[in-house]
Amino acid sequence: MSDKEFLYHLHESSRCKMAGGYNEAILHLSRALEINPKSAAANYELAGLYLQLEDVDKAMSLSKKACKLNPLEPWYKILLGEIYKADGRLQNAADVYGELSRLAPENPEYNLERASLFVHMNKYDAALKEYEVIEKKFGFSENISLSKEDIYLALGENEKAMLEIKKLVDYFPNEPRYLGLLAETYMNQRNYKDAWKYYSKMLEVDSTNGYLHLSLSEYYRQLKDYDKSFSEMKLAFASAEIPVDTKVRMLVAMLTYINASGDVKEQIYSLIQILLETHPDDPQSHAFYADFLINDRQYEQARNELRIVLQSEKKQYLIWEQLLILNSQLNDNNSLLEESKQAMEFFPNQPLIYYFEGLALFSLKREEEALQVLNTGIELVFNNAPLKVQFYSLMAEAYQRQKNNQLSDESMDKALELDPQNLLILNNYSYYLSVRKENLIKAEKMSKITIEADPKNATYLDTYAWVLFQMGKYDKALEYIEQALKSGGLSNAVIVEHYGDILFKTGAEEKALATWEKAINLGKGSDLLERKIAEKKWIE
Repeated sequence: MSDKEFLYHLHESSRCKMAGGYNEAILHLSRALEINPKSAAANYELAGLYLQLEDVDKAMSLSKKACKLNPLEPWYKILLGEIYKADGRLQNAADVYGELSRLAPENPEYNLERASLFVHMNKYDAALKEYEVIEKKFGFSENISLSKEDIYLALGENEKAMLEIKKLVDYFPNEPRYLGLLAETYMNQRNYKDAWKYYSKMLEVDSTNGYLHLSLSEYYRQLKDYDKSFSEMKLAFASAEIPVDTKVRMLVAMLTYINASGDVKEQIYSLIQILLETHPDDPQSHAFYADFLINDRQYEQARNELRIVLQSEKKQYLIWEQLLILNSQLNDNNSLLEESKQAMEFFPNQPLIYYFEGLALFSLKREEEALQVLNTGIELVFNNAPLKVQFYSLMAEAYQRQKNNQLSDESMDKALELDPQNLLILNNYSYYLSVRKENLIKAEKMSKITIEADPKNATYLDTYAWVLFQMGKYDKALEYIEQALKSGGLSNAVIVEHYGDILFKTGAEEKALATWEKAINLGKGSDLLERKIAEKKWIE
């Protein structure tokens, strides 16, 4: 009866294990071992389950017992070896595989595993001895020769490493990989003559090999034959077998030298064209080209490349962000609006997209819609004060256009709470207050910060002069408007008009009239400029 019950639990444990019910399988195996504690198979199966559940101690105890009960079963020893490895006891695992190789000397896998364990323990001499045993038993093996080469290189025994590569070349004289290994070894030794010997053999075997042309490019570079080096690089880029990401990494490396020589820029451009011809449908090619064009300030063409990328990579947020930035830089507000909406379909929680849509609407003089978008987007900004400042600044401009002075000022104040030294906002805020003749003391304080921070900025000097003008401080206003003119303001119609206004208030009426006439020739000043000239007086 007990034998039947034992077999029942053994069978049920297998069924539970196959169904993924490991805990239930353990219960059945534990019951089976209560009936027959000397069952090597039950101990082995239970050890395997505990190993899967990462209970190494129980797994090891049961596995050792299984091996003791049946020392000739290789699977029991293999499991014990795996448990030792899981416990980090690599020497014990190596000893187990030593026992296995003695039990089955015709099986090289045990020797290979033992050698691998020795390598992991940095016991290179022991690993080499194990590989020699395998070679004596089973003859030459390219995998073993490569493994030995790695060990010799780790030990710094370069000559022995080279002998292994030569052995590979002797056995496989037409295998480009081994010819290339030998050539690169000679290259590392700066033995260019022997390196060329094997590179030339590779050319005979496979002249279209892209990796060979990469190696030859480096070969000629070290010989300082840069024209040939670049020719080989072009052949490598024309090879479809070299992945796009490898080529892009090489181009990125070349970018570091782009300022050293104009030739490098031309070479990168040529290689990009080859890259696009070889991999026309790979978005990575077009993405890199777009980055290159952006760095070269070719924004229109860069934008076209990003649009190609987005045909297949619509869920790449950074590509959308780059595209929107370019639309903004190109002042293409219609595209900025359209593509912001497209981007928002994929990234409805990215606040920067709302900012760009709001900017596009504002630029298209659709202030009400802009404010709706901006008020929604700003709620999505977290832990990003600079972006919040941009939102508040743009909202202030939109409210200003709507003549909603209260909300405009509130938005400006919120922006300055986050960035009190933001010169652009300080300048705009003080100018709006001066135009409205409101809170001029606050306007003067804010404007003064800007000219102290940037004393040669014509726009900031003009604003400060205009605030002083509105405060009735005409002589002081004249001093600063003249500084604005010296700092580049002579070409700005608004600044020149302001100069005329201040001159008029300081009593220089004829000079004021001549200055207004200069302003109107420069472009658009205020709506009252023509009246000032016609009536020959300042008009508020």
